[in-house]
Amino acid sequence: MKKRIKAAPALGFLLLLVLIIAGAGKALALSAGKRFIEEEKKMPETAMEGLLEDLVSGDFSDLYRETQAVRPNLDSEAGYTAYLEGLLDHYGREALTYRNVDGEWRIYAGDTYLAEAVVQEDAEGNMCAALPLEGNGTAIIEVPAGTELKINGNVLGKEYLKESDVPAVNCEQFPVTAEKVSVDVYEVGPLLGEPEADEWVLLKDVLSGHYLAGKEVTDEALLEEMIRDAELLAAYPAQDASLAQVAAVSLTNTTWYSRYATLQNYWFTSHSTSEFSNAQVLKAVYQSDDVIAAHIVFDYYADNGEVHRTWHCGYQLTFVQTENGWKIAGTAINNELNPATVLPQ
Repeated sequence: MKKRIKAAPALGFLLLLVLIIAGAGKALALSAGKRFIEEEKKMPETAMEGLLEDLVSGDFSDLYRETQAVRPNLDSEAGYTAYLEGLLDHYGREALTYRNVDGEWRIYAGDTYLAEAVVQEDAEGNMCAALPLEGNGTAIIEVPAGTELKINGNVLGKEYLKESDVPAVNCEQFPVTAEKVSVDVYEVGPLLGEPEADEWVLLKDVLSGHYLAGKEVTDEALLEEMIRDAELLAAYPAQDASLAQVAAVSLTNTTWYSRYATLQNYWFTSHSTSEFSNAQVLKAVYQSDDVIAAHIVFDYYADNGEVHRTWHCGYQLTFVQTENGWKIAGTAINNELNPATVLPQ
C-alpha cells in the first residue's frame, strides 16, 4: 500500500526550495552586480565620467587633490578652483564632453578644446582622472631671512631664490638708523592664481606687488589699536584730528611722516558731522617680533547739512615695536582693498 504524501508539508517543502533558489539567484545577481561595479571602476571612461561630474557640480576639491598627486605643482587649491570656475563660466558646463584623441583624454566644451586629462591606475587598480592645468603667473614672496618657504609640502630650493638677506620692500620708509626686516626673496611660478604658503600667511604689498610672509596677528587689542591709528591718519586731512594726535602714534623721523606733516588740510569742506564705520583689519602679519604689516579698511562719512559723502578707504600700514608701543613706520593707500569700493568698468 502506497504512502500518500501530505499536501501541506509537500507545499512547504516546495516553497522552501523556491525561496532557496530565489535567494541563491539574488545572491548570484548581487555578486555579479558587485563584480560589474568593480570592473567598471577599472575603466578609464568611468574615471572621465567622474571628472565631468566634478566639473559640472563645481566641486573641485577631490580633483585638485588627485591632480596634485599625479603632477605636483605650486598652485593653491583656491587658485586652481578660481581658474577652473572662470574657464567654465566662460565656456559653460552644459556642453562639456570628453574624447580620446590619439590615446590622450581631452575635455571639450562643445567643439572647443579646454584641457588634457590624465587617467591612471591607483593603488587598488581603479582608474582615476586628474586635470593638470598650468598658469602663466609668477609671484615674488619675501620670507624672514634664513627661514624656509614651503608650498604644498615642498620646500622651495635655490632655483627659486632671487635674493638673500635684503631689507623687506615695505621697510623703505623707515628711518636710516632703524633696523629693517631682513628677508629672502623667492620668485614662484608658473601659477594659476594667488600663491599660498604652508607655514606663512601672505600679505600682498600694495606698492610692489610682493607677498610679505609672516605669522598672523590675532591679538584683538592690538588689532583695534591699529584700526584707531589708521582712522587718525584719515581724520587729520579732514580736520577731525590734530597733527599732534597723529604724531603720537607714528615714527616721526620716517620719510612718510615728513611728507604727511606738510600736507595742507584746509581744502576739505567744513562739516558738522563725521563718522567712521565698517572698520576692520583684513590681514596683519608679524614679519618679525618687532614689525607688523597690515591691511586696514574703513568707511568715512561727512555731512555739512547740504552735502554728504562716504569714502571707502584702504590702507597698508607697517608698524614698529618701540619702547612706547607700536608706531606707524610706513604707509600706503589703496582703496581697492576696501570691499565697498566700486571699481570702474
